[in-house]
Amino acid sequence: MLSFTRIIAILGAGLVFAGPSWAQDADSQSADGELRIDEVLEQVESRGQRPAPIRARNGGPLQISGMQVAGTSPVTSGTAFNPAISVILDTVFSRQFSGEALEPAGFGGDHSHSHDHSHGEGGGHSHGIEEGFQVREVELVFSGSVDPFFDLLIQAVVFDGGVELEEGFVTTTALPAGLQIKGGKFRSDIGYINRQHTHDWDFTDQPLVVENMFGDEGLTELGAQLSWVAPTDTYTRLGVEVLAGDNPGVSTQSEEAEALGLETSSEPRLFTAFAKFGPDLGYDHALLAGLSGGFSDVWQSVAESGDEALDGSAWFVGADAVYKYDSGKPFGQGDWVVQGEYFYRERNLDYIQNGSIARTGKFRQDGFYAQTLYGFQPRWNAGLRYEALGLTNETFFDGLNEEAGTTYRYAGQISFLPTEFSRLRFQLSHTEPGDAPHGDHIDRHDGFWRADLQFTFSLGVHGAHDF
Repeated sequence: MLSFTRIIAILGAGLVFAGPSWAQDADSQSADGELRIDEVLEQVESRGQRPAPIRARNGGPLQISGMQVAGTSPVTSGTAFNPAISVILDTVFSRQFSGEALEPAGFGGDHSHSHDHSHGEGGGHSHGIEEGFQVREVELVFSGSVDPFFDLLIQAVVFDGGVELEEGFVTTTALPAGLQIKGGKFRSDIGYINRQHTHDWDFTDQPLVVENMFGDEGLTELGAQLSWVAPTDTYTRLGVEVLAGDNPGVSTQSEEAEALGLETSSEPRLFTAFAKFGPDLGYDHALLAGLSGGFSDVWQSVAESGDEALDGSAWFVGADAVYKYDSGKPFGQGDWVVQGEYFYRERNLDYIQNGSIARTGKFRQDGFYAQTLYGFQPRWNAGLRYEALGLTNETFFDGLNEEAGTTYRYAGQISFLPTEFSRLRFQLSHTEPGDAPHGDHIDRHDGFWRADLQFTFSLGVHGAHDF
């Protein structure tokens, strides 16, 4: 019977022979590059349980397709495995079959459900869902180690209008005391789902509170982040972010600000902080809870006519939690995920009319979602989500209070994952828009139903997702 170390050595040698440069017959290898299993076994047995580095007959490290697999040199940029490259296709077919799709009451100015979605300067692609067939996005991802001190990620999106940089940032890998710095364009660490891309979502669309508080893209900004992981038994990560401040929900400066005599502010204009906590619940259970918040001294909106504007500041706070259970069964069967988030936002604004302050007031709004996912069969999961947007949905101007209604949405989905590189999903949702005050009357609307079919496919190496 083969010993354990002999079996391991044979398997290791088999993996080496499976490399691309060993596809040709072993007899055709040069004398310097030839490797024999019996030589590996001799090395293993002569050195005990720890095998020596596999070397070619010339004494140097074995080379496979230009990559050094033996020796002490780390895999860095320029080798066969770096950078990791992937392409992700996200397509959706959507059909609204009852009622009229309307903006959530009180949030019409921050987000649009129309077919002409845009964000940032000059517009761009959207994560929203349109009626009919839609290639929502094609993601190109490049990631890897620059050197022993930095990692780099570039994520670009191809859409009908061209190519757009969705994320592009570097992170440090060698700072002491659990510190890390991130810089570039990145998704903020506020909340939980804000870090995720469309193909990571457990439903075809993102929660109403995230979409309407921060826009279609969530809080994605140019800036820098400093985070610290505490040396404690309980996972604790704290961080602050200094961001440019170009987000329709919490920090934006109008291009017409100077012409209208509004105050302008140079970047950075948005400052956020977050805290993440993860107690040790054992091997099968995991919990991550978080708190976050942010402040901007600039939030402006100018009417198309140019003679009316809102000018002031904004701040927000949020709480999130996610629990995961791993059943240990194959392909996700029996696994559970329970997840939820809450955000509250307040804007303190001056109403500018014809160049002067006509009124002073504030907007208070909030929302939450709660969802659960269960793997009922290998490669199959189903989920339910409940959402409320505008539980607090008030406008105060010079003592006058105007309150809009709460928008509710209910969704259920079922997903099938043939492999880790493909997913098919069906989702059915029902939305009940809140009552919207209009002068001396209130607009009341019936709810609407929507059905979605989503197909997601990926090619290449795609890194593991965060918890």
